Amino acid sequence: MHLPRNYWFAKDKTGLKSQFGYLNRRLGKQLDNNPMLRQELGLTEENVKDLLAGRNIRGFTWHHHQQFGRMQLVPTSLHQQIGHVGGRHIWGGGDVFRSKGKLMNGEYEYPNSNPGIFPNNSPRN
Repeated sequence: MHLPRNYWFAKDKTGLKSQFGYLNRRLGKQLDNNPMLRQELGLTEENVKDLLAGRNIRGFTWHHHQQFGRMQLVPTSLHQQIGHVGGRHIWGGGDVFRSKGKLMNGEYEYPNSNPGIFPNNSPRN
């Protein structure tokens, strides 16, 4: 699932909540419109209700894929077992940028004018 660029640099606790809420509602709508997909994924109607309300499904975590903006819903146990840098660090600004950088006119302004790891041709939403 793709996370729009305006969510990429969200602050840690409140930002993750807004990112996950957006993704949960979007996935919930897709599953609500496609009961066969819900069934194929082994999710319940209660899971879909939680998603539509923006709540996480127990036992699942949103993973920030290394591809810009790509998010994956994965089992929490698997996500916790595998040590990884993750896309939140790669394209989500990393801890330093999320706490000290800021968005200016839709573009990211980097501390000390250091563009870090963000290519000029990164995807735009």
